[in-house]
Amino acid sequence: MAQVRQEVGASFSLREQVEYMGATALKQIGYYKTHPKQAEIDGYKKEKGPANGEVIANRMYDDNYRGAQYKLGNTSPGDGWKYLGRGLKQLTGKNNYQDLTNMYSTIWLDEKVDFVKNPELIEQPKYAVRSAIRFWLKYKLYDIADKGTTGAQVDAITKVINKATDSYSQRRTHFAQAIKIFS
Repeated sequence: MAQVRQEVGASFSLREQVEYMGATALKQIGYYKTHPKQAEIDGYKKEKGPANGEVIANRMYDDNYRGAQYKLGNTSPGDGWKYLGRGLKQLTGKNNYQDLTNMYSTIWLDEKVDFVKNPELIEQPKYAVRSAIRFWLKYKLYDIADKGTTGAQVDAITKVINKATDSYSQRRTHFAQAIKIFS
């Protein structure tokens, strides 16, 4: 739950809200790391309202500007926007959408869904939850979780979900809150 809270935010949005990313946040991701002036132009500005999310997603998630270990399979124009973060875990990138499609029917035998062709389905609660379950199972995160309830386990799971994130401490805080709620 701590990971979900960090991924979907306080508003519990099942679609990544790139329209509200400011220049500072954008400069940490993909294209904008090497084009910081463009981040200033494209980023959210309170006085102007939401930014152009499609432009932002297509730039920040374009594999041409991502290191080898961070490639998402976004190689065609428009892939960044089409495969932006969705679901409880904010599944991102064409490769991850394909992986979900491939694994989905092995878990839910009665249903075959193509998330590459229908990425917006992950914004529906049923598929939002199932995409997170699939991730949990694929990476055997239960093995880490079963080791205890310390910050070390939260950090280990965070590292699997988003190694490069700067939100490790926030996720530990969310975990402490979840423990209080579920205890």
